[in-house]
Amino acid sequence: MPFLAASGRKAIKAGLIIEGLQYPRIHDLDQLRDLLPPGWSLPNTHPNLALLSRWAVGSRYPDFADPEEHPSEADAQAARKTANEVVESVKADFDRRVHMLDRPHDSNLPDH
Repeated sequence: MPFLAASGRKAIKAGLIIEGLQYPRIHDLDQLRDLLPPGWSLPNTHPNLALLSRWAVGSRYPDFADPEEHPSEADAQAARKTANEVVESVKADFDRRVHMLDRPHDSNLPDH
């Protein structure tokens, strides 16, 4: 499951890079998501990424894992769904930004 968390983390970091923002080296996806400036949909669509963050460290670094806690199949499926949604959300926002950059900057053109 660390790879699911990593895909979400890397997608968020890509958004931060696109914005020219620095980010800390952390595994907490909520903290990273909160660094995205207004206009990114992820803070609204995924206000809680704790599920992905929860498995980011423990499953990758067993010394930090709770030995009593093991992800269930349902946990894995939920994490996979969330990771995919995070990646798709960042991709969609990126595509919107690229599309906006490609538009001519003529004030007489409609906004749609």
